[in-house]
Amino acid sequence: MSRPLTALLAAIATLCLPGCGDDVPAGDDPHRRTIEIYTEIIPAVATYQRSDLASEESLEDVVYVVEREGVSISLEVQIDVVNALSDWAEIRFIDELDEAIDSGEPHQPVRANSVLVGLGAVPDGPTSVTVMADRYEYADELITFELELSRRGGEWQLERPIEGDRVTLN
Repeated sequence: MSRPLTALLAAIATLCLPGCGDDVPAGDDPHRRTIEIYTEIIPAVATYQRSDLASEESLEDVVYVVEREGVSISLEVQIDVVNALSDWAEIRFIDELDEAIDSGEPHQPVRANSVLVGLGAVPDGPTSVTVMADRYEYADELITFELELSRRGGEWQLERPIEGDRVTLN
């Protein structure tokens, strides 16, 4: 094989390697990436600063999940996230906050034995992304998160430690 042809083939192989590595998500299922990211985010947000939940391998609590404003999570993604986290907690995607809120209580907390997580959109990015999320505490209080995730070893992982900002509404 001639030297120029060998160099050209080596250059093409080098350019193709990033697409073949373990840290680049597979292209078979267009939703797989989003499912893996949400599956990593939901437990982290639900258990953040909740010592009553963080130490448990599985929760008896219901984790309600709602789309943040302007976000649409497909039914396929919702089903796969529910299935992926079924050993950890009961996950329920909801359309209306009333499904998760105890409106009979003065501060309108989340229903007993429950947590309410809001998920933002998953932006493009082959090996790192930032996703917004929040956890509803009361009618006038949220904890917001700007979560950075990286794909390493074939899995999406949160950059630790995550930090939430308590936001008072009104």
